[in-house]
Amino acid sequence: MAYDGIVSINKPAGISSFKCVSAVRRITGCKKTGHAGTLDPEATGVLPVCVGKATKCSEFFLRMGKSYRAEMLFGLSTNTMDIWGEPISENYEYADRITEDYLLRTLELFKGEIEQIPPAFSAIKKDGVPLYKLARKGIEVKPESRKVTVYKIKLISFFRDDEKHIRAVIDVHCSKGTYIRSICNDIGEKLGIGACMSSLVRTSYGPLSLKDSVSLEEFEKAVNEGRGNMHILEIESLLEDYPRVELNNSEKEKYIQGKKVFVNKERIASFDSQNEICVYFDGKVIAISEKEEIENKIWLKPYKFFGE
Repeated sequence: MAYDGIVSINKPAGISSFKCVSAVRRITGCKKTGHAGTLDPEATGVLPVCVGKATKCSEFFLRMGKSYRAEMLFGLSTNTMDIWGEPISENYEYADRITEDYLLRTLELFKGEIEQIPPAFSAIKKDGVPLYKLARKGIEVKPESRKVTVYKIKLISFFRDDEKHIRAVIDVHCSKGTYIRSICNDIGEKLGIGACMSSLVRTSYGPLSLKDSVSLEEFEKAVNEGRGNMHILEIESLLEDYPRVELNNSEKEKYIQGKKVFVNKERIASFDSQNEICVYFDGKVIAISEKEEIENKIWLKPYKFFGE
């Protein structure tokens, strides 16, 4: 059976996102597979895996907001900004002074648009090489700061663990490019005691949520029983917020041949200032087009073609 769409995998801890993609490729038998948005090996939760034609729209996923539940440990700073890295400093005795009220006031500083320096151990590339590979070789490269947006940050719990160390659990809803490890590290710096991320679950990604995600084992069982499509999200659902236009047969034939197709602006549903328009035929998205306005007409310029 041919598959086209997005599988929301509930990634387990201890394996890379690449291995999840490889597993989906093996399970479906589809050579065209890829993930949209890496999760660190020890992180769990929503990992969108694009299959078939959907691999061409993974970049649209990357623009979407994400939600996380993170646990952080106060008093410990590491080179990776998480508990699995090499310790840089330990200040557990100072962390004992932190109160829940003080933490709540500090979290307020991380709402809205913030400046953030990503971890040196990250998948960001420098001259085509991921920073984590350079860091493992002892090559110091300081990532450039970036602006990201935190739409919501909420304290879920504040407690002492079995070793009497202070920990907290926070929920974060944020824009693309946000590193939760950096947020945990920066909160620790603001408090003056250091902190690192001790667990991470991605609870949502765009239209995908954790409750609707499937484990690799469950997905493989469904595919083997001929029920794999029940876990495949169609491309259309990913692009439902984009402007769209339905072509007739003659327009479609011209478009797939790479010829200009002009349509009246009134035919475009949800027309707005976005540069991309979803091109439909017979109720199915066949392409994403770049637009060019000429008087009251829109020129659909071939951009990404999914096929019929």
